[in-house]
Amino acid sequence: MHDPRTCAICGENDLRMLDQLRLSGGETAMLCGSHALVLRRLAKTPRTIAELKSFVGERRRSDERRIEGDELGEALTAAFNGERRGSDRRIVTTQKRAS
Repeated sequence: MHDPRTCAICGENDLRMLDQLRLSGGETAMLCGSHALVLRRLAKTPRTIAELKSFVGERRRSDERRIEGDELGEALTAAFNGERRGSDRRIVTTQKRAS
């Protein structure tokens, strides 16, 4: 049995992110915002939570997940890496003081 205070698909439990929706079979499902959006965009509304899970559950198989990053991933990691940005600021500050 599914905990009614969590998303029926992913288990998200932050109540601010949850929405209760009615399935076509009359059953209600608690869903996080992402899964509620997916449900609303489906051409056919599922009748049960089990059917809902088969429609909107995890689509990627574990063998499809990347072990190594790609070029875009590396660029994004470099751009948002707090350690690098922090050290760049310290270098600039040190150079200004030396002048």
